[in-house]
Amino acid sequence: MSFGATAGLLALMLAGALLGGSAAERLRMPRLVGWLVAGLALKAALWGLDRAGLGVGGMVAAAGGALDFIRNLSLAAVMFSVGLAFELHHLRRLGRELLWIAGAQSVGAAGLTFPATLAVAAAAGAAEPLLSAIFLAVIAVAISPAATLLTLRQYQAKGHTTDAVLAVTGLSAAIAIVAFDVAVAAVAQAGWVGPASGAGAAGPVGTGLAVTRLAAATGGSVLVGVALGVVLAVVHVGLAMHREAKVVLALLLAVLALSSRLGLDYLLTGLAAGVTFINLSPDPGRLEQRLAVVAGPLFALLFVVAGFTMHLGALAGGGMLALAAAYVLARTAGKVGGAVLAVRAARLHDLRAGLGAGLLCHAGVAVGLVGRLGGVLGEAAWVEQVAAVVLGSVALFEFAGPLLVKRTVVAAGEVKAFRLFHLPGPRPGTWARIRGAGASLARRLGVVPLPSPAKGPIRARHVMHANVKVLQAGAGLDEVLHFIERSRLDHFPVVDAGGRFMGTISLADVRDIIYQPELRTLVDAQDLLEDDLVVAGPEETLAELFEKFRLHKARDLVILDETSGAVLGVVEQRDVLQAMDVEQTRRKAGAGP
Repeated sequence: MSFGATAGLLALMLAGALLGGSAAERLRMPRLVGWLVAGLALKAALWGLDRAGLGVGGMVAAAGGALDFIRNLSLAAVMFSVGLAFELHHLRRLGRELLWIAGAQSVGAAGLTFPATLAVAAAAGAAEPLLSAIFLAVIAVAISPAATLLTLRQYQAKGHTTDAVLAVTGLSAAIAIVAFDVAVAAVAQAGWVGPASGAGAAGPVGTGLAVTRLAAATGGSVLVGVALGVVLAVVHVGLAMHREAKVVLALLLAVLALSSRLGLDYLLTGLAAGVTFINLSPDPGRLEQRLAVVAGPLFALLFVVAGFTMHLGALAGGGMLALAAAYVLARTAGKVGGAVLAVRAARLHDLRAGLGAGLLCHAGVAVGLVGRLGGVLGEAAWVEQVAAVVLGSVALFEFAGPLLVKRTVVAAGEVKAFRLFHLPGPRPGTWARIRGAGASLARRLGVVPLPSPAKGPIRARHVMHANVKVLQAGAGLDEVLHFIERSRLDHFPVVDAGGRFMGTISLADVRDIIYQPELRTLVDAQDLLEDDLVVAGPEETLAELFEKFRLHKARDLVILDETSGAVLGVVEQRDVLQAMDVEQTRRKAGAGP
C-alpha cells in the first residue's frame, strides 16, 4: 500500500513539474517558480479530495520518507554542482572580490537580523528571544544553491556577475553550515540548552571536547568530500561516456551514505567533492553534462516537494507575523546593503552594486538547518518558533528570489536576448514539437492543422553577449594580460579614446609575446591588433553570421553599432549553432509534417 501511494504521489509531482515548468516558461519566468506553484496546487487538490472523503491523506503520510530522501539527494546534487563553479582559475579571477562580497553580505545579513529579530521577539513575548535571534541570524546567512543555480542555468547566464553570484552562494552555504555548528556548540557550552537526547538536562561539556566535536564534524565532512572527489576524478579519466550517469548517481548516493554513517554534513561533503573534482579532472565537462541528465528530474521534484511542504500558515498570529517580517526585511537589507558596500568600498568596478538582489534565494540549506536544530536541541517552543519564521519566509524568498536572480544577471548584460524571448527553456522547440505532433494528428483525422506562430528571424542582437569588457588602445602589456585572465573569450575588443572599435587581440598572438620580456614595456594593445578585421551588425541573420564564422574560421564575432562604431556585444559560434537549431525546429513545426 505504501509503495503504491509513494509511486502515485511521485508520479503526480513529476506531472505537476512538467505542467508548472512549461507554464512558467510561457510566462518567461524561472521554471522553479512553476514547480513551486505546482507543489502548492497539488497539496491543495489532495487536501480537497481528502476532505471529500476519498482517503488520499494516507498517500501523503506514506510518502514522507521518500520525499525526505529525494530532498536530500537533490540537495547533494546541487551542492556538488555548486562546487563545480569553484575552479581555481575562476577563483583567481574573482580574487579578493569574492571574499569581500561573501564576507560583507554574510555579516550584513547576520548583523541586521540578530538585533531586529531580538527586539521584535522580546516585544512580542516570544519564547527565548535571545536563542531565537542567534539562530535566525545564522540561518539568514544561507543562500539557496538550488534556486540560484537552476535560474542561472535556465537563462545560460555567463559573465563576471554570474560567476560572483554562484561562488558567493556556495561560500554562504558553507559559512552558514559552519556558523550553525559553532552556535550549537556555543549555546550548549554556555549551558543555555542541552542536546535533544538529554531532554535539556545535560550540562555543558568541556570546551576542548566541544571544539573537537565541531572540528571533527566540519573537517570530516570536507575530508570525505575531498576523498570522493579524488576517486571520481581518477575513475573518470578512463570512463566510457555511457557509464558516466551511473557514476554520478553512485557518487551522490555515496555522499548521503557516508555522511549519514559518520555523522557528517552531506551538504559540505557534496560541495567539497565538487570543488575537488573540477580542479583534478582533465575533462570535467563530460561529467557536468551527465550530472544535468541525472539531476534534472531530481531538481524538479525538489521544488515541487518544497511547494508541497511549504508552511504558508506557519505565521498565524500577529507576533509571529511581525517576527517573520523583521527577519525578511533585515535579511534582505543585510544581503543587498552588504553587497553594495563591498562593491563600492573595494572599488570592484567590474561588478554591479545591485549584485545583492541576486543573493536572496532562501530554501534548501535554511530548511536543512531548521531540521537539524530540532534534531540537536529538541522540540522546544523557541525551536518551533524559529522553524515557523524560517519556513514562512521561505515561501516569499523562493518566489521572489529567482526573479531577482534573473533580473540581476539580465541587468549585468550576461543573458542574451535570445534566451529571454526566443528560448525560454533549456529544451528548445518543446511547444513547437507539441504543435507539430498535434498538426500531424489533425491531418490524419482530416482536421485543419494548427497554425504556426508568425515570428521574425533570429538576429545577431538576440544571441550576443551584451556585457562585454573592452581594452583601451593605449593599455600596456601587463594590463592586457590582466584583462585576458579575467575574460572567457579568445579575441578581445580594443577601442579608441572615443569608444570606437579598432580591432581585436588574439589570445594566440599574446601568448607568443609573453616569452619575449624585452617587449613588455614597448608594446601596447594597439600594437597587438589582428590584421583580419571581422565584425557583424546587430541585424544580421544567423545565416550571415554562420557564413562569416565559416570563411574566417573564427570562434566569436564582435557586434558593432553601425552608426557610432561602438561595441554592442560579442556572439560566439556555439550560440549561433544553437539558435539555428531552434529556428529550424520552429520552421519545421510551422510547415507541418
